[in-house]
Amino acid sequence: MTGPSMFRSLKHLLTHTRRYLSTLFTTVFVGGSVGLALVVHDLGSALHVLGGTAASFMIFCLPGLMLCNAGIVKQSVGILDRMDQVRCS
Repeated sequence: MTGPSMFRSLKHLLTHTRRYLSTLFTTVFVGGSVGLALVVHDLGSALHVLGGTAASFMIFCLPGLMLCNAGIVKQSVGILDRMDQVRCS
């Protein structure tokens, strides 16, 4: 697989991987929330645990994930631009 078809398939893979990963994280978080709410009888305790988990994820994990994503996107865009320039030349 070379040329334009490889360019399209790589772009397709990069676009759809992000969508599935986001769906997976959302599903796990919502499922964990429902599971915790079913097990714990005091809603305040459940909300404290969920709020603490979400806050710690946003503070500690999200910036690193965003940095990794920015590096991947920057590298991918550079590679795809070079491939497009070679293809157009």
